[in-house]
Amino acid sequence: MAAPQSSSGMFCSISGIVPDVPVVSAKSGHIFERRLIEQALEASDGRCPETGEPLSTSDLIEIKKSGTVVEPLVPAEVSVPGVLRHLQKEWDTTMLELHQVKTELNETRKELANALYKYETAERVIAKMNQDMKESATARASDEVQTDETNGARVEAAAAGEVKKDATQDSKTSDRVMVKDKVVTGRDATADVSSSTRTEFPEELLKKVKARSAELQKKRKERKVPASHARADTLKSLSETGQVAVDGSEATVTSLARGADGLMYGGTSSGKLMTLDTRGMGVVGKAVVGHTDGGVKRVRWDGERVVSCGAGSVKIWDGQTWEQLGGWEETGEVVDVDVHPTKEVVFVVLAEGKWVWRELGGRVVCEGQGGEGYGSGVVHPDGMVFATGRTDGVVEMWDLRTMKCVAELGERGGRVVSLEMSEKGYYMASCRDGRVSLWDLRKQTVSGEVGMEGVVGLALDGVGEFGGAVGAGGVAVFMGKKKTKTVVKVPMHKWQVGGAGRQGCAWGDDAGCIVVGGADGTVRQYGAGVQ
Repeated sequence: MAAPQSSSGMFCSISGIVPDVPVVSAKSGHIFERRLIEQALEASDGRCPETGEPLSTSDLIEIKKSGTVVEPLVPAEVSVPGVLRHLQKEWDTTMLELHQVKTELNETRKELANALYKYETAERVIAKMNQDMKESATARASDEVQTDETNGARVEAAAAGEVKKDATQDSKTSDRVMVKDKVVTGRDATADVSSSTRTEFPEELLKKVKARSAELQKKRKERKVPASHARADTLKSLSETGQVAVDGSEATVTSLARGADGLMYGGTSSGKLMTLDTRGMGVVGKAVVGHTDGGVKRVRWDGERVVSCGAGSVKIWDGQTWEQLGGWEETGEVVDVDVHPTKEVVFVVLAEGKWVWRELGGRVVCEGQGGEGYGSGVVHPDGMVFATGRTDGVVEMWDLRTMKCVAELGERGGRVVSLEMSEKGYYMASCRDGRVSLWDLRKQTVSGEVGMEGVVGLALDGVGEFGGAVGAGGVAVFMGKKKTKTVVKVPMHKWQVGGAGRQGCAWGDDAGCIVVGGADGTVRQYGAGVQ
């Protein structure tokens, strides 16, 4: 006589234990506990929990077990058998929910992997398209220059001969191309130095950049907002707390840069440079005439020196004495300048759509060509990325390691007047077309916008909590992170705003005040009443 078949080898596909009433699916062959599969079918509208295919109770075949199982009689729910049955029900429910969670988790993982693959593919395609477009634009520009071969060759030979002859007679230590004691600009200068043009950082300098970037990233992660930093509720009572005239009423204060210990450095459209003390709202020492070539376009402070630019020159100053430490003439119109965190190279943005990296002595490190025209530029606090704002409203993001444009942000429109990076490097602010946009650089999307008619100046505070903008509508203070919203607006008189180009705007220490340059030669301080 054959031995009875043991059920110890059968396990429920849901609970993983030996079923009391085993059934098998006629479609998939899976074994289930009857009560569990019935609950699962009811919860999933008649679909198999293992395969996801339609399944009904009529498709379940009960498996006969040898022997007779006599269930104990349960006299009451409070008895031991009642408690055991209750625990069994809880166990069944838990196993059912766990199985459902595992199934959903696997589906989510598949969807996530698919989405990441599509995103990376799209990034590669976009980068390739951008590169192809730039190469096509360069090729078209070359074709336009090459008109008549014979006449063109004669003109090039004559120009190259003149520049070479005059350049040989000039200083050997200068990187500038000089002809009869005047700086050569435009095509002549470019033609003479084309053989030494670099499109990437030297390896030794790039190592310093990477080391400095890693050091700054570590410090920023450990840095927290100080307790003395201003809060949104205190800035709501913002009002003018002081002012000082730094130039004539026809001049515009075009740039302001925050220094240390309450000091600021400013420049005007007449070319003057000065030091301001925000604690007493006055001028420290005497102003100097720094740029006679179209006035001061931008002033930056790197923690040790002041760097300024005019329409055709860049100069380096001692921030205490305003003694000129260095400088050079550029080959085109300068619209912005910034200093790399290593304090060894300077980033120069030209109106013609070109950018140049130079050493403090003026020697060209590398240069590149971007859009058709630029209006502003800024270097990321880490030093591994820099941005250029085009005259058509698009912001270009560049990778310093490859010197290639890795992203283009925004739609075409008005000129990007100014660009500013938050101290932690997560956000970037840009202003154009009567609005300020706050970009989340991690997602390359706009996290918020603030409307400001005729916006001409922009600043972010030292820790990126608040932003400030100046325009025809006055001074606006807004939140500088994800929840971008206007905290307060302070009106200004019409003669205080509207000067040509950019107007200066900078935050004081701990965002205790915001200092704004006017179109009437006056610098005004706005605070909550306590500085």
